[in-house]
Amino acid sequence: LLPTSMHAKQVGLVELMMRWNFEIPVGFCCEMHAGIRAVKAACIEVQRHQCQKVTQRISVKQCQSCGMLLDGGSGDLVNSCEICYALHASQSRQPRRLRLHL
Repeated sequence: LLPTSMHAKQVGLVELMMRWNFEIPVGFCCEMHAGIRAVKAACIEVQRHQCQKVTQRISVKQCQSCGMLLDGGSGDLVNSCEICYALHASQSRQPRRLRLHL
């Protein structure tokens, strides 16, 4: 498999963070950096766990444009990448643009 691009990792991380209800401390510079603070805190907690094999790979399908692993089981048809919208079938979509400057 290809390595996942840094941009795809950032977009995926921000999209995950946007699903969380995290604290925005008084005087904090912005919501995004408060969210990143929450992500870092969660990562520190997970990193404290003992080493183990992680079977997070949801499929062996992968976007050849950005390197993200694609949702869907072996029989599912994946039309486009959820991160960069690279086509994996005949559908046409414009690339997703987050309002954040990553």
